[in-house]
Amino acid sequence: MDPTLSEDAHFVLSVAWATPEAESLQYVGIADGVGSWRGLGVDPREFPQRLMFWAQQYILSTAPSVSGSAVVDQPRPAPKPLEVLSAAWEMVMGEKAVGSSTACIATLDYSLDQLTFSNIGDNGVVVLRHIDSDIAGYMRERRTPRHLRTSDLRIAFISQQQLRSFNLPYQLGYTNVPAGGTFETPRDAVNTSFPIMPGDIVILATDGLYDNMELDEMCDIAQEWETKWFGGAMRGLDKQDNAAAADLAARLAQRARELSLDTSRDSPFALLAKENDIMWGGGMPDDVTVVVMRIVNKLSSKFQFAQDIPPPVGRALGPLPGQNSI
Repeated sequence: MDPTLSEDAHFVLSVAWATPEAESLQYVGIADGVGSWRGLGVDPREFPQRLMFWAQQYILSTAPSVSGSAVVDQPRPAPKPLEVLSAAWEMVMGEKAVGSSTACIATLDYSLDQLTFSNIGDNGVVVLRHIDSDIAGYMRERRTPRHLRTSDLRIAFISQQQLRSFNLPYQLGYTNVPAGGTFETPRDAVNTSFPIMPGDIVILATDGLYDNMELDEMCDIAQEWETKWFGGAMRGLDKQDNAAAADLAARLAQRARELSLDTSRDSPFALLAKENDIMWGGGMPDDVTVVVMRIVNKLSSKFQFAQDIPPPVGRALGPLPGQNSI
């Protein structure tokens, strides 16, 4: 319950970067520090916090200079998530910050209407879509008659996890101990783009969410949220509503925490543990970081975001831009 002890780190950054499609660009980053470093006297928060800090700094360093409403210099192409992740990793390695972390950097490519991300480890990116709506009829679920369905909101995309073995994800890291182990590099990341549509709900989260919550329950929570805030599916797409996105992020994070402490049911983590001959029951207590995006129509603001995670603590070079915690 003490947010300062969170081993996750994140950022949400909006940068003035005019393109034919948008006035600004948005980037999101999440990282999950490896808690076992505490047993070696290392603060596991430092590595992910530094990684996210330098990711923001790199994005800001490449953005066009703006004076008033005029662009001072000719903007270069916006950096792709892998470029951002690689630059941040090189800076952290140069600092020799001991620790390790999973990481995911994501952005929206407005020119192609795609969610683009670079992910290393077991962070998750999920896109929820109204599969049976008119705009996505080609993906509709055909097994259940339409009049018997309670919702057409379902999983359109889920990212690939990278695991060396059960509960041992790929991770970026540094150790000052000779022969202290090897880590992955950004070259090992999964780099993916997925088409997005108005009405899509994008969820980026650390494994604290996915280890404890079934995907079906995630859809149910999102459906209830849509009804509360917009009166139903595919509504309210002409303007952004950050308060609504913040509410869904909070709902998911709080429900994941409840499930993580529930010993009466087997979580997704427990079921997978049993499949790997490891006796585990109940939930998986862990830090939870959730970032929610809802895609709106192009004629209005294209992107809204919120996240449910305490601000980072520990050593930093300065204020971290883009923090918008609830």
